[in-house]
Amino acid sequence: MANKLPAHLSASLPAHLQNNTEAPMGNDQVTSDDIQIPRIKILHQLSPECEDGGPQHVEGAKAGQYLNTVTNETYDDLMVVNVSFERQFVAFRKRTAGGGLVGTYASEAEAIEDINNNAEEDIDKVDINESIRHALLLLDSDGNVVSPATMDLTGSRLSVSRNWNSNILMKCGDNLDRFAIVWKLGAKRMKNSKGTWHNPTFDFAGYCDE
Repeated sequence: MANKLPAHLSASLPAHLQNNTEAPMGNDQVTSDDIQIPRIKILHQLSPECEDGGPQHVEGAKAGQYLNTVTNETYDDLMVVNVSFERQFVAFRKRTAGGGLVGTYASEAEAIEDINNNAEEDIDKVDINESIRHALLLLDSDGNVVSPATMDLTGSRLSVSRNWNSNILMKCGDNLDRFAIVWKLGAKRMKNSKGTWHNPTFDFAGYCDE
């Protein structure tokens, strides 16, 4: 249930702020370096956002949903435009070594060289994983752009990334830009002997309007 606002506040834009003809003030100095681009991730059972009473708990969050890491909004599905993708190699300290991000690199060789040259890191206590970062545009139900976002796919989800890229290429053919297509993202529950998780699904939703 949404929190009730005090009487002096309004959830909708007041009349005196509508149809403002003057240039907005206060954000003049804000640049791209001063904002955070949302990251879209699929929640799983052990996600801290799903832990009742936990410090990162998000009300209503459940495994298989998408989370916007900036707004903390959750979605069962999303409409997106896939603008581009980038292959990265991400190094994390193992949990037994305290955990935490070591760095992001263009290649595995670059990651290994950097870690070996860092006296504060032990290569044997670091995991290096391939990660594909997809740059997205989030759309509302009317097809309007809400914001840019990123989504990182690693591990078993690398095959999802490759499959998505293949479908994008087939839909684009020889004359369409990658970002001419709208996709509907969902989630599929997966299971093996080690447990359960959710992988992204994607379905062609249509082509972008001008």
